[in-house]
Parts: sequence; C-alpha cells; structure tokens
Amino acid sequence: MKALIIADNNQLEFIDKEIPKPKDHEVLVKIKAVALNHRDQFIREGKYPGIRHGTILGSDACGTVVETGEQVDSAWEKKEVLINPNVDWGENPKVQSPKYHILGTPSDG
Repeated sequence: MKALIIADNNQLEFIDKEIPKPKDHEVLVKIKAVALNHRDQFIREGKYPGIRHGTILGSDACGTVVETGEQVDSAWEKKEVLINPNVDWGENPKVQSPKYHILGTPSDG
C-alpha cells in the first residue's frame, strides 16, 4: 500500500508499506479518499507529543471495510465508512482536553 508520511527531514513523502492485518477490535479499511487536515500539519510541526517521524498522515478518510479482526462483527465487512479518529476533544473548540487522544495512531509510525 502507499502511505504518506513525515520523513526525518520533516518533508512529506510517499512510501510503500505492507498492508496491516487487523488486530482484536480493529477493522481494515480500503481507503477511497483521504484528506490532510490541521491534525496532519500539527503532527508535522511537532505539536502532538509522542508521535514520531514515519507516522502515516491523512486522519480524515472514507473507504470500505475489507477485513475484520477478532471481536468485530463480520457484518462490518463491505460497509462504507467515514474515519474521524478524535476521541474526547473536550468543551473548548480551540484546546484539547487532557483526555483527548487519537484513536489508532501508531506510536511506532
């Protein structure tokens, strides 16, 4: 699969990656369209602690579920989905809450 990452030189770069297998409670989505948003730029600027170079960009996406992991109802397969990985942003639209996290962001890139 092709992936857009932030390389060590802080530039955007397309790379080839192996298609991952979904783990427990996960699904694999074949992406049809993806958008770069403020999150992606903030990652590039180092504003998300713990996210390293090599992180795949494009958090807003849509596509079709092509595989389900354990503990996921197989009825999800072939469903079209929208992806928005933000969890617990909080009440202030300008500042994330202490509980905020990005669902599914790989810590190892």
